[in-house]
Amino acid sequence: MPKLKQLLLSFMLLCSIAATAQKANELYLFSTPVFGVGKNAFTEYFQTNIHISERDKKKDIRGSIRMKFRLCKDGAVKDVQILDTTSNSVFNDKALDRLKTSMFHWTPAMINKEKQDVTVIANIGAALIDGSEIHYIILANYSIVLDNLMLNNYYNMGSELATKEMYKEAIPYFSEVLQNATSDLDALYNRGVCYLKTDEIPKACEDWKRMKKLGNGDADGLIEKYCKE
Repeated sequence: MPKLKQLLLSFMLLCSIAATAQKANELYLFSTPVFGVGKNAFTEYFQTNIHISERDKKKDIRGSIRMKFRLCKDGAVKDVQILDTTSNSVFNDKALDRLKTSMFHWTPAMINKEKQDVTVIANIGAALIDGSEIHYIILANYSIVLDNLMLNNYYNMGSELATKEMYKEAIPYFSEVLQNATSDLDALYNRGVCYLKTDEIPKACEDWKRMKKLGNGDADGLIEKYCKE
């Protein structure tokens, strides 16, 4: 996670930035990336753009390929990895090439209406249809991965709101990180600061004391000052 401790350690050094007029329930919005138009657009893209020659059809390319990639804010597909495959290398190469050139078909993921990089897993397969001629049907789908990249997006959004002194609005983003990474020290520290600034001192102390139990002493000064029993 990016470090924000130095900024939040000194409350008096926080820049006073005018908060934009946004309702709390409008802040915590995640929009998944969308491919093309319509629920079948992803499949239709590969059906249209994967061309299987008569010679390749005879190689029995049935099966599927599972790939992980980073979908960037501008729609670019990067860092493609093949996770698993049961299909012929001919089909795999065609599917991989088409995935890499799908940039302009994506609407990126967004959190709080800001574009984000996310990790996506795509499955693309070819199935043989029975008949007098060899004919293939191509099917495809994709899903979003909840990984460090996604959690980093939430963390950065919480940090951005905290620097604008929108502490109440920042808390759900740090909480999202901690729901999936319970020992994240930066999120614990900064959520504690946000709880302190919103007069929820018992909750702030709970976060900082959890840091202490994890062997981290960065919040010891705050515990000493605010969490005396």
